[in-house]
Amino acid sequence: MPTLEEVRTRVERIVHDISYHGDVADDYINNALRRCAGFVLLPDLESSGNITTSSTASAVAIPLSWNFDRNLYLCSAVVEQPSKIKVLSSIALLAREYPDYRLNVAQGNIEACSASRTAFAYYKTPTEAVVLRCAFYKKPTLLVRDADEPSILPDFLHYDLLVSGACAAIFTEIEEGIDGIMVNTNKYSKKFDKAIEDLKDYFKTGQSRPEPSRASSFI
Repeated sequence: MPTLEEVRTRVERIVHDISYHGDVADDYINNALRRCAGFVLLPDLESSGNITTSSTASAVAIPLSWNFDRNLYLCSAVVEQPSKIKVLSSIALLAREYPDYRLNVAQGNIEACSASRTAFAYYKTPTEAVVLRCAFYKKPTLLVRDADEPSILPDFLHYDLLVSGACAAIFTEIEEGIDGIMVNTNKYSKKFDKAIEDLKDYFKTGQSRPEPSRASSFI
């Protein structure tokens, strides 16, 4: 499995521009890693955490400790309540299915929930604060030390994803304003796009997603 140092060395060898070496190259490599996590639900990023609701509001801030990225897909009350909790894929869908959500704070057992980038929303609002256990996808841990490895990605795609992704972004800046076709930008963009498709195929099954029409609970 290649390390950050090995990935960086390849990027520097391809780019041939000292202004994109070292820590600068690392920034582009990590951005490519973030893009991989954004395009594909990576199993190693599945995580879980607790959140406490309010008794006076229909949404609370997502805890920073979650390192939350996206795709809330499971939710249960830590202390069991009579009704199961549905996980909806967006707050807009929550508001569509439960019109009262935006009109007033309806009191009762929580029936459904959803999440945005920073907020966890639910309907109904419990009369007392409730602790919920949630499952979701967290943000990837960035590569910082030379020996760090992008272990959330399949070994055979490390270079195609991270080197191509970093080089495509760098060449977009280098070749901007140059007359003619952006040869290197197009070359490495296509290699990255192909690698993303391979990544999607690799993780085609077994991805955890919200089920809008089904109640959810932890086993």
